[in-house]
Amino acid sequence: YLNSVDELLFVLNADSPFTDKERDILLSIQDHTPNLQIHFLLNKIDNIYSEAEVKRVLHDTATRINTYFPYARIFPYSSLYTSSQQLNDLTEFIHFNFNHKNIDTERTEKLLFFIRKTITYLLDKRVEKENNLVDAINWNEDMLVKLNGSINNLTTFEREKIHFITQSYRSMKTEITNDLTENIPKILKSCSNLISEESDFGHMDTELNKAMNERVHKYLEQTVLPNLALSMQNWIATSNNELLQSQTYLEELSEGLNSLFGENRIQLECDFKVLDDWRRDTDRMTTRIQMDEVNILRRFTPAQFLLKSAGKLFGVLPKNKSMLYNKYKQYVENEDYTEVTASIMKKFFLQFELFENTQERDINIFFRNPFNSLKQALENTHLEIQEKQEILHKMKSNPEIYHDSIMLFELRLRQCEVILNIGDDNTFADVVLETSVE
Repeated sequence: YLNSVDELLFVLNADSPFTDKERDILLSIQDHTPNLQIHFLLNKIDNIYSEAEVKRVLHDTATRINTYFPYARIFPYSSLYTSSQQLNDLTEFIHFNFNHKNIDTERTEKLLFFIRKTITYLLDKRVEKENNLVDAINWNEDMLVKLNGSINNLTTFEREKIHFITQSYRSMKTEITNDLTENIPKILKSCSNLISEESDFGHMDTELNKAMNERVHKYLEQTVLPNLALSMQNWIATSNNELLQSQTYLEELSEGLNSLFGENRIQLECDFKVLDDWRRDTDRMTTRIQMDEVNILRRFTPAQFLLKSAGKLFGVLPKNKSMLYNKYKQYVENEDYTEVTASIMKKFFLQFELFENTQERDINIFFRNPFNSLKQALENTHLEIQEKQEILHKMKSNPEIYHDSIMLFELRLRQCEVILNIGDDNTFADVVLETSVE
């Protein structure tokens, strides 16, 4: 604000007057505004114990000051013993030493200086705004690249999680399938011990078919389901760890992007309700079996047809029961139960396969919110770029809207400067005269 100052009264401390630091400050001020009048007030003069010492301090201080400021004067002042006389003397000192004949002209010159500085500032701000817009556009374009990269990385990450989780489920189901493929035929063949020579061979197919279904159902409910429930719980625990890792990855990603944006703009929260749904479905599927009876011995194969017919024809004759017993027993123990086993497993795994078919969709739902947040950030960034490009285009297409108004002030300012005979070599510091004509 030195260019707005008329005069300068510099206050010194009588205990240590005109130090090197004060000297350097004043010399810097003089370099900045060489026409500025500088005088001094020596404060706390009452701290000096004698009048002779006061005179000595005044003389020494004046000598050192006049070396750098030959026209400067010093006024001794007591801050403790103020009086009306001292104030009157100070007023007279100021009026006498700060006497400007052309103060109005000088103040006008100062005002014109600040007007020109303001015009220069406005022109610089225009350029600064254009540069800021260009920088903002470039920065947002870089963010577009980062956001697109984040979406692509998340897509790959999601596919990896889908593959891992669904593959681990299939591996678990394959284990159970292998056990069923091995054990169901054994269970069916073991039903041969239900046949005896006293059996009613006329209804043997119906009774044995029912018994076989009961044994298979008991095996599935008491052995397979508990093992399957435990395997499903382990699978859900593994899947939970994988999805927790996904959330950690997304939190790190959102933290990095938000640090670039400088605000908490992106929230990548996953939907863990998916795991609750899986737990509920697992509990439902492994609690009990709902499966219709399977036709094991009533499928109308040639062998079964002959046995059934023979049972009805010869079952009433005692001498034929031994033959039928051996034939039935031999048939049950040697029959190929591959198709029957496949049919049982198909019915048993029906709801588990339906559950498997929804896993990919469920994992998509888990990642849906993060994808939507990233896509929304991408869209917002596109809009910011478009908005700033439109503003920049408007500024560059019509610069006269801004510059013409400033030019009117520039011309009026120059007229005032000519009237006051202010040339381009004026002594005001930090002035850069710029006239921009578009």
